[in-house]
This record gives sequence, C-alpha cells and structure tokens, in this order.
Amino acid sequence: MRAKRRSGLMRNALKLFVFAILIPSAMLSVWLCTSTVQYHYAQTVEDGEAMLRVMRDSVLTNASLVENLMDLIAYDGDILRLLSDSGMSDYDRIVTQIYDVRETLGLAQSYLKELDGSIILFAESGDVPESFWSVLHMERLEDAEDFLRFEQSGEISEWVGVAQLRPENTVIWEEDRRLMYCYYRGVYDGPRRIGAIKCGLSASQLFSAVLVNEEDAALYVVQDGETILQTSDGILPEYKPGAPVQRFGKRLLLVCPMASIGADLVMELDYGAILSRGLLNGLPQLLIVLLSSVFLLWVVRRYLRAIQVRLDEAVVIGERVKDGQTDIAFPEPGNDEISLLVESFNALLGRLQEQANEKIAYERTKRRILQLALQYQMNPHFLFNTLNWIQMSIETGVEQEKLSDGIVLLGKLLRYNLNSDAYSILRDEIESTENYIRLMNMCKRNTIRFEQDLRDMDAEERIIRFLFQPLCENAIQHGMTPQRPLTIRLRGWRERGALCFSIENDGRPIDPSLIPQLLDSHGTIQSGRGVGLSNIAARIDLLYAKGSGITISAKDGWTCVQLRLCSNGGDEGAAALIDR
Repeated sequence: MRAKRRSGLMRNALKLFVFAILIPSAMLSVWLCTSTVQYHYAQTVEDGEAMLRVMRDSVLTNASLVENLMDLIAYDGDILRLLSDSGMSDYDRIVTQIYDVRETLGLAQSYLKELDGSIILFAESGDVPESFWSVLHMERLEDAEDFLRFEQSGEISEWVGVAQLRPENTVIWEEDRRLMYCYYRGVYDGPRRIGAIKCGLSASQLFSAVLVNEEDAALYVVQDGETILQTSDGILPEYKPGAPVQRFGKRLLLVCPMASIGADLVMELDYGAILSRGLLNGLPQLLIVLLSSVFLLWVVRRYLRAIQVRLDEAVVIGERVKDGQTDIAFPEPGNDEISLLVESFNALLGRLQEQANEKIAYERTKRRILQLALQYQMNPHFLFNTLNWIQMSIETGVEQEKLSDGIVLLGKLLRYNLNSDAYSILRDEIESTENYIRLMNMCKRNTIRFEQDLRDMDAEERIIRFLFQPLCENAIQHGMTPQRPLTIRLRGWRERGALCFSIENDGRPIDPSLIPQLLDSHGTIQSGRGVGLSNIAARIDLLYAKGSGITISAKDGWTCVQLRLCSNGGDEGAAALIDR
C-alpha cells in the first residue's frame, strides 16, 4: 500500500514536471535555435550588402575620376581650337596637336596611370591630321558596336562596357588594341559636335576593389547579362535585375547595382553553409536549455524521493502511534531538500521570465517596425499603368526622348518613396508630386492641369513623405473622364499652429452618399477605407498630435480632400503608439 502510494506520488509529480516545465523548455529551446539561425542569415546578408556598398563606392570613385577628367578635356581650349577652327593651316594644326593637345592628353593619362587608362581623341573634321599618339578620325568608329551604343543612347557621355580601345580598322599601336572598360564623351562647339573622347581602363584596375580574397563568397561584375569580371570559376545564374537578394537552390545572390556605369556588382554565397553556421551557433542554446531541463528533472526526482522517504517515516510512526506506542516522536522535518527544490524552481522561473521579457521586447520592436512600414506602402496601380504605357510606347515607336523622360520620372518617384526617412521637406514633396503629374500627363496625353498656391508656406517645412501623390492619384483614377481635361489644385496655409493643405479636383464628383461611409463620427477618415486614404490617415495618426486628420467634401462640382497636421507629433507620437 505504501509502495503504491509512494510510486503514485512520484509518478504524478514527474508527469507534472514534464508537462509544465520540460516540454515548454524544449519548445522554447527550438524557438531560440530557429531565431539564432534566422539572425545569423540576416547578419550575413547585411554584412555582404555592406561589403558590396564599399566596393561599389570604390568603383564609382574611379569612374567619377574618369568622368571629371573627360569633362575637363572636353572644355580644353587647345582641343576645341584644334577640332573646330576651320581656318587653321595644316602647319598650325600639327603644331597645336604635337605640343598643346599632346601635353593635355598626356597629363590626363598620368592621372589614370594607376587605372592603366588610355585616352584617344576622335575628330569629326577631315582637316585634322591623324596622329599615332592622340587623334583619329570619327569615320573609324562607324562600325564599332560600342560607339553605336553610345550614339543610340543620345547622351553626351556614357560608359559603354568592355570594348577595344582602338578601332579594328586602324593599324596604329597594336599593343593598345586590347579589351578595356570604355567611356565616351562628346566634344561640342555650341550645339554642333566636333569630336569625341574615348577613355579605356583596365577592368582589373577599375574593379580592383572587387578582386578581394573572400573565402566564403564569389564576386562578379555583370553588364547586360554578361560577366565582365569574376573571382571564381563558377557560372553565375540568370538573376532578376533590381532584386537585392535572390536565392537559386543553395546559391544566394546579393545584387548591388552601379547605375552610373551600367553594371551590377553581384556576391554569391553558399546558402546551405550560412544555415549550417547559424545552426551551429544556435545548438549551444538548444543544448543548454535541454540539459538544464534534464538536470532539473534529476534534481526534482532526487529531492522528491528524499521527501517521500520522510513521509514514509512519518506514516510508519503514525501507524505505531495508532497501535498504542505513544512514546515515539516524529522526526524533526528537514528543509534542505525542499529549500533547494524551491531555489531550483525560482531559478527556472527567473530564466523563463527573462526569456519572456526578451520575447515581449521583440514583439514591441516588431510592432514598431510594422507601424513605421506604413510609409513604404505604395499603391502599385499607377506603377503598373506606367509600365504598360512604356511597353506600348516601345511597340508603337514613341520618341525615344519622351520614353526616356518617362522612365527617369518613374525612377525618381520610386527612389523618393523608398527613402527610409519618414519625413521630407515641402519642396521635395511638391517636386515628387509634380513629377507624378508630368508622368501621368505623358500617359494621359497632357489632359491634367496641376495648380498650386503655397505662397504662405515655408519650402523647408518638414512634413511626412508621400503625402500628396496618393491624393492626386485618387483624383486621376476616380475623377478623370474621357470627355474633358482634369484640373487639380493644391493649396496650403497655416491655421492656429497647424499645417493645412487641400487637394481639389473638378473631375467626376464624388457621390455625397459615399462621404459618410468614408468618415467617422468626427468627420475624419476611417481606417481601412481605401489604401491611399487609410494609409495617409494611419501615418498622420502615428506621427502627428491629436487633432490631425483628413476630411472630404464636395461642392459646386469640386471634390476636396483637406489635411490638417498638428505639431508635437513626430517620433514622440510613434513612441507613444508603441507604448499603448
């Protein structure tokens, strides 16, 4: 009977310990290990991107040196006189070329010595004599693919990629007929081009920062899908341009664009090795938690057994007293085992509380990130329409200049929206809105008129980013009709210390019956009512003080959205939101 009671008490206590402590500890240890692996992966990606940015800056510094030197040469008086002065005698041209032009080009090449660079001057005029060291005729470039790409770009200067420094149709300087990373710069006399400058750099010198001894990574320089330089013998998979992190099986690619030279810097990492190292870093935590739990189980079992022995002694003595032995005393209860057990549970609870606090801090940080991520939300509707317009423009043969302007405007809008700062200045916000209207006018055939009255506003006033464009987009998307053009008016003023703005349009009027559905009882936008409006309302609520908000009204054929931004918001408002 006593044996059953003892084993039942021990079994129930151990079951309670397993379900209450051991299983949750095992689950917690697995979560900690998974979090460590994810953190190691994120840290590896962050370190790789930081290294790529350092390499990119080094390459672009070299490229900037070349561009600045070519600009100086393009405006040099001796070169302009040689290429443009039709009244010079052949003797004067030869003297100018030998003494003045040669000195200028030689000085420029001395600056490019570390980059193993060479410079060639091409002349449009047939009156300029060719020289074995400095000048060739433009007609030698007529069949060169790199020059044709430069011509078709319509730019004054451009990096054209890997090409021969000298054209194939010349026999001058055989040793300079080599593949180099080349740059063209046009030379102009007013609007008329009188020549061109070609600068070639050794790819290994231009991209010297890429040729580092990185054991865990392979580095590539890619232009137009072609690998120019690489630090390993591997073959780079076809990746998607613009995506900074891409994975192909066990291969992880980090892509860093170098837009000014038209190339990408790519780092290839072993995804499996990253996860393995992360797992090795997380295993100690897993083992520590599991072994701690097992050790606690052993301690509990030992001390429960000791307590059970004392209980059995008490039962024996109680039965003896029941039989009439009154001279038997109960043994003094010891407290060492119990106190140690309590201390062990307190230590375990302390660890669990510490881990719970870490979890709470993690969740609060995650919530703050989610709240601040509102500023990055962007309605892709206009982006898709713009891309469709670009595709149709290419297919229908729209002027290349107009198409290029549209792409530039789209790039400016995306760059402005993806800025990590929650705030901007009024001037930049207005410029972004004007860029959007110009882009929409390209798509809508100049049927949108944008008026603004901000005379009483400070151009350096700080406001939240991406504030006006979604409202203009709503006006165009919901108010524009095919029958007549659309007018959008932006006004700004100050009222009792608050910044106030209104966006009005004379397009298709909003149905008055819909306004109450969009507004709450205080006359401001309800959350969840439209992506653009609710996004702006949520960010205003997050970053500005009480009393800020959006209101909508319709009168005399005009639909008006009014914004009110009260001060004393900003980061304090975001902190208050997290602390709620």
